[in-house]
Amino acid sequence: MNPDLLYKILAKHEAWLKGNIRGKRANFSHQNLSGMSFVNMNLSRVQFTGADLRHCNFHSATLHEADFYGANLAGSNLQKAQLQKADCRGANFENADISGANLNGTDFRAGRLIAATGQNKHEPISTADIYQTASTQTSNGDAQANLSKARLSRSTMVGAQLMGANLQGSDMQRANLEGANLEGADISGANLSGANLVKANLLGAKIKGTVFKHANLQDSITTGIDFAEADITGANLPRPELDLRASVRDILASHFIWVKENGANGERATLMGEDLSNLDLSGSNLSGADLQKCAMVNTNLSQSVLVMTNLSQSQLRQANLRQAMMEGVNLAGAELIQANLSGSNLGAVDIKDSLGQSTGRQWPSNLLGANLFKADLRQSVLCGANLAEVNFSHADLSGADLRQCNLQNAKFDHAKLDGTLFPDGFIPPE
Repeated sequence: MNPDLLYKILAKHEAWLKGNIRGKRANFSHQNLSGMSFVNMNLSRVQFTGADLRHCNFHSATLHEADFYGANLAGSNLQKAQLQKADCRGANFENADISGANLNGTDFRAGRLIAATGQNKHEPISTADIYQTASTQTSNGDAQANLSKARLSRSTMVGAQLMGANLQGSDMQRANLEGANLEGADISGANLSGANLVKANLLGAKIKGTVFKHANLQDSITTGIDFAEADITGANLPRPELDLRASVRDILASHFIWVKENGANGERATLMGEDLSNLDLSGSNLSGADLQKCAMVNTNLSQSVLVMTNLSQSQLRQANLRQAMMEGVNLAGAELIQANLSGSNLGAVDIKDSLGQSTGRQWPSNLLGANLFKADLRQSVLCGANLAEVNFSHADLSGADLRQCNLQNAKFDHAKLDGTLFPDGFIPPE
């Protein structure tokens, strides 16, 4: 299709949108429009069913309720496009740039094209006819919407239908996916840092290697989802109803708000002496909380944020602190027998002023007299921490970084020290 004919069709379409009787809805179904430019055009309700739109430029185009059913948009530019309620079932957006676009209510579910073959019969078009790139199919032969490696950062996808969509390796940093349906979607390796997933449906989603750093998953549906292979550092995960008295639940809820809004609202948690054992607080941000003398036996705090948290004299036997961010934490006198701190960071935290600017000073972690008997500290970082009189007996410190630490009277009886980094001049025990 040559540009002159294309623009004549679009002129009639614009007239049709305005209700002009001489106008006509544009229909580019199954047409080859690859490489065409539609920048800033109003393409609302245009039919692109099964069209070849590879490497097209739709930057800032208006595509409200456009029909992209089974279309191939691989490598296309949809930055800042308006795609509200567009039909993108079975469409291919592999390597497309959709950053900053509005996809509210867009339908990305699976779809299958049907072609007329004469005598009122219809046959499904194969996936190979729809895409020139490989695509995932459902058990009934429908083509899944393919957004693998698509750039969707800062896009708005409120209520989008992404059920079963392929979003592997996509960039969805700070995207707004509130209420989106991602049931059965493959978001393996995708980056959802800072994304809004409030009330999103993630049932059956594949999340291996997915990054949820500081994402908000409040009230999302994640039943049966295992976040063990995903990065949930600082994420606001949906929390089961905690078996705690109401006052403690309220204190924790207020603290989460206090952290999220930098102290403008909410209140810092003070829970000295409370029993928080066996709770799942994984991914929680408890920075600055006062949890001294708390019972936290077998509590799950994996990938949580505990920067400058006071856990002195707390009971953390068999607690899961794997990959926790614990810079500047106070664990003086704490009991961490058989606790899992593998991959955790207990280094010093930078001290900032009221404007958030670095003062050039640091606050080290304090583990004075802590009991880490049989604890797992593999690949953990404790640079500059006060480890005086700490009991590391039978602990696994393989690959741990203890440089610049105070190790006065620390015990390492039968500890595993393969690849452990010690302060200059320190002689590891035999």
